[in-house]
Amino acid sequence: MSSLNKIQKLRPLDMGVYTHSFVSGKQQNYIDTQYFFDKETKRFYAKVFFHKEAQGQPQIVHGGAIAAVLDETLGAASFMNGYPAVTASFNITYRIPLAIESEVIVETWVEKIDGKKVFLMGKMFDKDESIIAETNGIYIKIPKDKLDSLILEHGQLKIL
Repeated sequence: MSSLNKIQKLRPLDMGVYTHSFVSGKQQNYIDTQYFFDKETKRFYAKVFFHKEAQGQPQIVHGGAIAAVLDETLGAASFMNGYPAVTASFNITYRIPLAIESEVIVETWVEKIDGKKVFLMGKMFDKDESIIAETNGIYIKIPKDKLDSLILEHGQLKIL
């Protein structure tokens, strides 16, 4: 089953408490995101639309906009699988340019865990399932004592 068909069967995640993200926050007007998590496969998905303001070269989505989306979705895959973590490093291979005002699908997953390191992989593709970009990253789990310092305040996570 294609990833596009798979996410059509999933319920979108309620991002109401997570409103200050650079990529998916309420202030973001240039990138529209809708997130999904498959509890069976433990894969994280995103439907993403890049508006014309996300342009780099004429009529092409800026690579930094693509990178920001991939970074957020890798981190979300880690978080949704029970590993709150921060980016240590990640790599992107851009396969083909993406036209502005395009919708794509992102699929990310945890590849393995090694101590405090979370190894993640992902891909971004269009409606025809042509690969736009592939990514992999190493994220570092947030230690429990640091995680305990996060509180829910006014519907938002805040670091004390």
